[in-house]
Amino acid sequence: MIVRLFFAMLALIMPMAISAAPASVKSDHCRAIGGLETLWSRPSLRWIVVGEQHGTAEMPAAFRDIVCNAAAAKRPIVVAVERSETEQADIDAFMRSDGEAKARTALLKSYMWQNKTMQDGRSSRAYFQLLESLRVMHRNGVIGRVVAFQPDIATHTPASYEAEMARRLQSASPDEKTLVLAFVGNCHAMRIPMCGSKSAAGDLPSAETFTIDVEGSGGSVWNCGPDCGVHKVWGPSPIGSPRLEFLKDPTAHYDAMLFLGGPVTASLPAVVPVEVTP
Repeated sequence: MIVRLFFAMLALIMPMAISAAPASVKSDHCRAIGGLETLWSRPSLRWIVVGEQHGTAEMPAAFRDIVCNAAAAKRPIVVAVERSETEQADIDAFMRSDGEAKARTALLKSYMWQNKTMQDGRSSRAYFQLLESLRVMHRNGVIGRVVAFQPDIATHTPASYEAEMARRLQSASPDEKTLVLAFVGNCHAMRIPMCGSKSAAGDLPSAETFTIDVEGSGGSVWNCGPDCGVHKVWGPSPIGSPRLEFLKDPTAHYDAMLFLGGPVTASLPAVVPVEVTP
């Protein structure tokens, strides 16, 4: 009971701590990822789609490192995140802001952050920190716009939903010089779908698209599968430094695996108070 109360109180004060914390991420301080540099010498690539398992601290941080390192490509960069397109105005305002308490409070007011019944990991503290990192990189000229590409569609089929995601990603790359780095759930990032008949990345021009699956070596995640909370996960990532491993099998679901080199840890919701059972 004491542990549950502690985490419930922690969850209540964390949003205030997030809102008050100063920006601390420097865009020129990228964590190295072995093998990643080979992508920047491929001018034909327009979309790099990175698939995650929602609800970890490490996967948004790894995507942040990918974006940071992409400056070496010396191309205009657009970042696309799997957030509802209804949040676009809030994200734009946050990217223009100084990142202080008022700006953070405004960003966190949207439904995805506030919804008490569906906290699928995209409203986590780590995801919020990713957006803050992107804000700093935007301010420093490393990236251009941050685009929310989750369709806001009242009725749809799974296939049409994936197609709409792909269409929004295509719109995010206005010309062949612009590189789009997309961060999305790993089913949407598959070039050869496994979770359904279609995937968003599979709907993009194959010769101009590169897909990456991020994997840890087990650990825990916060997601809704089916109940929202902390869940244990298994992962194939070998222990060591982060590295990109290219897959040569033409039937592989991704072009490469990003092995984190260690376990993942659950990142709790940034806003909604929660209880965690020990």
